[in-house]
Amino acid sequence: MRASVARWVVRAGVVGLLATAASWVASPAGAHATAVAESPVQGGWSILSVRVPTESETASTIRVEVTFPLDTPVPAVRTSPLVGWTATVTVEDLPQPLANPHGGQYTQAVSRVVWETTDPHAAIGPGEYGEFAVQAGPLPAVTELVLPTVQGYDDGTEARWIDRSADGTEADHPVPSIALSGPVDAAGTVGAVGAVGAAHHAGAGPEVGAAGDTASGPGTAVVALAALAASLAALVAVALVWRRTGVGTTPSSSGPVLPDDVPGRDGLGEDPAVRPRAPRTPSTIGLPPL
Repeated sequence: MRASVARWVVRAGVVGLLATAASWVASPAGAHATAVAESPVQGGWSILSVRVPTESETASTIRVEVTFPLDTPVPAVRTSPLVGWTATVTVEDLPQPLANPHGGQYTQAVSRVVWETTDPHAAIGPGEYGEFAVQAGPLPAVTELVLPTVQGYDDGTEARWIDRSADGTEADHPVPSIALSGPVDAAGTVGAVGAVGAAHHAGAGPEVGAAGDTASGPGTAVVALAALAASLAALVAVALVWRRTGVGTTPSSSGPVLPDDVPGRDGLGEDPAVRPRAPRTPSTIGLPPL
C-alpha cells in the first residue's frame, strides 16, 4: 500500500514539475498591448503590428487608436484590410521638414491610425486579442519607436496603453514600443544600435518586438524560477520519503524470499511436478476370488 502511494506521489511531483516548466516556456508576458515588427531598420520600411488584448470580462473592444509621435516622424503608412473594421489615417504637418531618400523633403507625417467597428461579430470579445498592422516607413533614426495606444470598449470604458516607467519597473499600462536597428551603410554594415536588430536584419535573429513582448519578462521569469525551484525541492522530498518506505527492498516483516516459498511449490520445498512418485499397489477391490 505504501509503495503504491509513494509511486503515485512521485508521479504527481514529476507531472507538476513538467507543468511548471511548460508554463514558464509557453506563458505570455502578460495581458498588455504590445508591438512587433518585421526587420525594423532606421530609414527602412517595415510591417508594424499592435496587438491588443480584451481584458474586460463583460465588454468587447470596438476601437483601437495608435499614435505616431511627430518628434519621431513616420511619413507614410498603409493599412491592412481587417474584416468588419474601418481604418482612418491622420496626417499632420511636421514642425521641421524631413529630408527624404530621393533628395526632396517630407513636410507631413502620420500622427495616428484609428480602427473602429460597429459589427458585434467583428468586435474583440473577452479572452480574445486583436492585431492591427500597417506598412510604415521610412522609419525614424531613433533606437526606439514608441506607439501610444488607446483601446475603447463597447461599454464606453478605455484602456490607455501610454505609461512609461521611470524607475525601470513595469508600468501598469506600458506603452507599446519597437526597437530599431541602425541604418545599413554603403558597405552593408548595420549601425551599432542593437545587436538583436542587426542580427534579425541579416536574417540570423529572432523577430524584434516591443520591450516586454517576449515569452517571459523579468517579473515573469522570477516567478517561474521560484515555482521551478519549489517543484524541484518537492520532488527531492518525495524521493526521500519514497526511499524510507522501503519501496523496492525486501519486506522487513517477511524476511528474504527462499526457493521453497516460490508460488507453485508445496510446503516441502519441492515442486510436485518433478517429485518422484511412490510405487502404487494395485487395488484388489472388485476382483473375483482366485
